[in-house]
Amino acid sequence: SGLSSQAELACIAEISRALRISPCKGAPDDAETLEVQLVRFIREHGLRPRSIEKKFRAACEYKEKNINNSEVMSVLQPIASTRWMAASEMPDGEWATQYCPIGMHCGFAKNGCPVKI
Repeated sequence: SGLSSQAELACIAEISRALRISPCKGAPDDAETLEVQLVRFIREHGLRPRSIEKKFRAACEYKEKNINNSEVMSVLQPIASTRWMAASEMPDGEWATQYCPIGMHCGFAKNGCPVKI
């Protein structure tokens, strides 16, 4: 991508190879989405491919277990499809809003989860 540095692209390539060799459940299927998600991790945690891969796998596992399951989505989708949700109604929203304000609901991610900005 034009927004990533050469060092970030090299890190993304290394992590992507590792994820192809040993896929993790919950990781995006398309390369562009995966790249965007990895860039976010790299910019937050630095150019450390093994560390980023470990953190990314943990995040995917958490999301798969706590957000991308039918029980959670069966509660969220009916609410979010009829009105904008309060930040506290989002997954872990009550906990998160104790520490910082979360913006308004603006739509849905490709996997159907509500998105806040």
